[in-house]
Amino acid sequence: MGVRTVENTLPTIDKLFHWALESYSLNMIVDENGIIRHMGRRHALLYGGEPEDFVGRPVLDVIPNSKVMRVLATGKEESGFLFTIRPGTEHSKTLVCSRIPICDETGRTRGVLTLALFNTLEIVSRLQKEIEDLHKANDLYRSQLDGLFKSKTPPDGIAGHSLAILELKDTLTRVAPSELPVLLTGETGVGKEVFANAIHRLSKRKEYDFVKINCAAIPKDLIESELFGYEPGAFSGALRTGKKGKFEQANHGTILLDEVGELPLAMQSKLLRVLQEYELERIGGTKVIHLDTRIIAATNQNLRQLVREGKFRGDLYYRLNVVEMEIPPLREHMEDLDPLCNSILKKIERQYKLVPHTISPRAMDILYSHSWPGNIRELEHCLSRACVMADSPALTEEDFKFLKIQAVEDPFAQQTPCLDRKKANLPDRLHAVRARAEREQLIQALENTGGNKAKAAKLLGISRSCFYTKLKKHKIGLSSETS
Repeated sequence: MGVRTVENTLPTIDKLFHWALESYSLNMIVDENGIIRHMGRRHALLYGGEPEDFVGRPVLDVIPNSKVMRVLATGKEESGFLFTIRPGTEHSKTLVCSRIPICDETGRTRGVLTLALFNTLEIVSRLQKEIEDLHKANDLYRSQLDGLFKSKTPPDGIAGHSLAILELKDTLTRVAPSELPVLLTGETGVGKEVFANAIHRLSKRKEYDFVKINCAAIPKDLIESELFGYEPGAFSGALRTGKKGKFEQANHGTILLDEVGELPLAMQSKLLRVLQEYELERIGGTKVIHLDTRIIAATNQNLRQLVREGKFRGDLYYRLNVVEMEIPPLREHMEDLDPLCNSILKKIERQYKLVPHTISPRAMDILYSHSWPGNIRELEHCLSRACVMADSPALTEEDFKFLKIQAVEDPFAQQTPCLDRKKANLPDRLHAVRARAEREQLIQALENTGGNKAKAAKLLGISRSCFYTKLKKHKIGLSSETS
C-alpha cells in the first residue's frame, strides 16, 4: 500500500477556482463574444434551469436585459448596481451586482465576470441603516469634541493677563450665566464678537443657536424683515414660504445685535417693543410669536452721545445697557501682545494647516512699536500675512517690514506708538499708579479680615477667583491659606 502524501490530497488550481465560483451565491462568466462560459448553479436556478442549460448560449438570449455587452464595449468595471432578474414575472428579483471586465496580459478585454454582491434588498437596507447609524455616531462624537474644545474657550481662551482684560474676564464669568442683556463697546477690531461668543458659551443657552446680525450691513428697508421675518406674500419679492427673522432663529438661544448704533430711529422703536414684551409679529402677519432670547448688543459708537444728539432712543439704550463691558483698544493693553500673538498663531495654523510658528525677539520689537489702529483684527491680519508669506516657520523682522511701510503711509496711524517692550509693559504712568493702588487695596483688605481670602474678596466686591488672580498678579503671598 503506497504512502499517501499531502501533495496528493491538494486540489488543483482549476478545481479551487471552480469551487470558489460555485461557493459564491450568484455568478457568471461571459467571453468577449458575449457567450456564457460559466454560470453558478444557484444563478441558473433563478432562470429555471441548470448551468449546462445556459453555458454556450449568447448572454442576451438568456438574460435580455443584461448589461454585460456594455462592459465588453467600454472595458470599464460597474460596481454596486441594482439589477432585476426576469423583470415583469412572478419570479422577478432585484439584487445588487457588479460587472468586472476580464483582461489579458496586454490589457485587452477578453470577457466579463458578474457577481451578485447582495442577493436581497433587505441586506442593502440593513447596510444602509448601519451606515446612517455610523454617520449619526460620527456627528455625535464631533459634537462632543467641539464641546470639549469650546469649553476651553471662555474665558481662559480670551488671551491676555493685563488688569483690564482680567477685570473683563471676571465680569464675563459672573454675568454670562444670568439672563441680563449685555452691551459690548469699544473700537472696531477690539474683539467684541469674541467676548459675545464667550458669553453665549458660558450661558445656560449654549446648546441653542447663537445668531449674529450686523445692523450696519443691511439696507434700511430690509432690516425689519431680517429681524422679525415676514409671512408669504407680505410684499413684492417675498418668498412664497415666508421667512423666519433673526429673533425667531435665536429663540431659546442668544442674538448679537452688532453695530446696534446704526439702527434707524423707526426700527429702534420696534426693537424696543420686542425687548419690552418679548414677542413679535412677522411683517404681514397677525400671529403673536413669543420669544425667549438673550440679547447681546455691540457698538463702536458712543451711544450716550447719540442719545444726547437724539439719534438713539434713551429708553432703548437703557434696555440694552444693563451690563456694559468696554473692551479697551490694543494700544492700551500692549502687555497682552505676547499672549495674543501666541493665541492668534495657533488659530492661523489650524485655519491654514501650517506648522507651528515662532516670532523672533526683533520681530516682536516691531510689533510692540506699531500703534495698531485696527486693534486685534489688524494684528490677526498681520500675523496671517507673515505666516503665509514667510519662507520658514521662524518669523523674523523681515517678515514684518510691511508694517513699517504702512506706518509711514497710513494716515490713521497713532502719532505716539510704543517704542519698546518695556514701555509697552507700562503704557503710561497712570497704569503704574493704578496697579500700585490696587495692590495696596488688596493688602489692606487682607489686613482688615485677618487674612481671610473669602471675606477680603467680599469686602472688595469681587469674586474669589478674581481675588486670587489679582493676588498672583501683584505677587502677594498665598502660602497661608486661612479660608
